[in-house]
Amino acid sequence: ICLEMDTACWEEDKVRIKLHRNTMLQRYRGRASKREYANEEKAWLNTAEQESVVDYCIALANRGFPLNNKRVKEIAEKIARGRHGDAFPVDGLGKKWVGRFVQKHTDRL
Repeated sequence: ICLEMDTACWEEDKVRIKLHRNTMLQRYRGRASKREYANEEKAWLNTAEQESVVDYCIALANRGFPLNNKRVKEIAEKIARGRHGDAFPVDGLGKKWVGRFVQKHTDRL
C-alpha cells in the first residue's frame, strides 16, 4: 500500500512521499500521530471528553431540547475545569471555541 501511494503521488503531483509501513499499521490500529497527540495534550478537552459533549448534545436534541452555543460552552467548561482545576482560565473557553467545536464535529452535530 505504501509503495502504491508513493507511486500515485508521484504520477499525480510529481511529489515523492515516504510512508513507512509501520506508520500505516499504527494508524490502522488507531494510534494517533505525533501531531494529533501533541494537539490533544494542548487542548482543554481530550478526545473522550469531546465525544461526551457531542453525545450529550445529541441526546438532549433527540429529547426535544437542542442546546444553544452558550449552553454547549458551559458544559464544556465544567468538564475542562474538572480536569484542569486552577490551571483552567477564569475567563473560560475562547469566544470562537464553540464554532470550532461544532465545525470539527459537524458530521455528528
